[in-house]
Amino acid sequence: MSCFTYFPHKMDYRSCKNILLLLGVLLIFGFSPRPCAGAGLNLHDISVAQTLKFYRQVPHLSSEELAYGRKIVAGLGYNAQRVFRKMCLMPGINFAKCKETWTSLRGPKLSYAQVLAFEKWSSLPAVTSDLGLKALRAIRTMGYEACRSFRRYCGLPKMTPDCALKTILLLNRFDDAQNRAAQGLFAVAGMNAVQALDSLGIIARFHDHQARAAGAFAGVAGMNVGMLDDALPLIRQMSRDDAWNAGTLFLSPAMTREEAWFWLVAYFANPPAVREKQFFHSLGPERRMTLLRAFYDGGEELVWRINNLHAITDRFGFEISAAELSRYSAKQLQKRFEQLSPQIRFGFGSRFYPLLATGRKGGMIAVLRRATAADRVATARNLTSTNIYALLAQGSELYDSSFRDILAPILRQSIEKRFSGNLLEFLHAADPGNLLVSSFIVSLAQKGKLTAF
Repeated sequence: MSCFTYFPHKMDYRSCKNILLLLGVLLIFGFSPRPCAGAGLNLHDISVAQTLKFYRQVPHLSSEELAYGRKIVAGLGYNAQRVFRKMCLMPGINFAKCKETWTSLRGPKLSYAQVLAFEKWSSLPAVTSDLGLKALRAIRTMGYEACRSFRRYCGLPKMTPDCALKTILLLNRFDDAQNRAAQGLFAVAGMNAVQALDSLGIIARFHDHQARAAGAFAGVAGMNVGMLDDALPLIRQMSRDDAWNAGTLFLSPAMTREEAWFWLVAYFANPPAVREKQFFHSLGPERRMTLLRAFYDGGEELVWRINNLHAITDRFGFEISAAELSRYSAKQLQKRFEQLSPQIRFGFGSRFYPLLATGRKGGMIAVLRRATAADRVATARNLTSTNIYALLAQGSELYDSSFRDILAPILRQSIEKRFSGNLLEFLHAADPGNLLVSSFIVSLAQKGKLTAF
């Protein structure tokens, strides 16, 4: 017999009315289909049942200990349960160590990144429950990027559980840029635990832009350990702006290991004056365009830096008022001074530090203002003419003072010196592919500086 009852083609008014009435009653009283068997189980219950399977594998548990553990496990969150499952499989685990684990897991909740880090570490050979408890305490101190570094570090050949744990303190000291550089290094083919540990010592001395450049260099297709080891000390010598440009260049999609090494050794290792000549006399059109594109793509950072040096500014680029500066302590003013470039600190240090020693804050603020203005000009003068050209092509991002008073006059001087003031010759040499010519001309016109060239 069919499961469906077919209504005749013609239904009278009363039949339709009864059907509609029945549907209305069902809706009013919240009719719902009968749940299937087992639908009462939620995800937490399923996770608890899975965790208890691991707990039952702990040797020599009594019925009372099993019952006790069942209550504790039911109160653990999902992340804590995943960690506890790994602990249950470690040699030397017993009920006492389970209790220690539960005590540790009752603290601040573990992040998912920390859970993944613990699981990766627990897959190493010769892991024990004693080391597991130590690892749990250490890993819960790690931030997101440090956890990512730790996971990759644990995956290297020749890694031991104890050696991995000893690096956590160092990874925690790294900022995010340094940790991302470490992640790039650990991913290089052929890298082992011993080589990685040596590299971490160099990364610890990188500033943020150097770390970014190192990570980008390590990520170039086909990179090997030998070339990377040779590159790290060279990257360590780079200025902030050079490291930023190099990092952007290394991130180019078509970058190869050989090309990355060429740019590092044959270009960025040279002083700016040599690079200026090299660009116009040694580099072919294709390499000029590659470098110019990197200058443009990485321009936002340099624009931000030059703009922010228009005055003493906060981390958002807003000028700090004289009243607010007067409330700064001598130590805070020193910190601001030491954020300037090394050459400016060297040049103004003989005036700033004696004032610091005597606590003359008014004098310190005056020197800090002059040093900040000098750093703005020095930053621009340390750039090659092609780099300045790429920045001026982003004219709408630059403050008028950065454009008109700093970058444009410096580029004009460079064109006067090398091309006898002929702008067209400069554009043909600097931008053979006409990548930024129109943007550059429009920016000059908008800022009222076209006639100056």
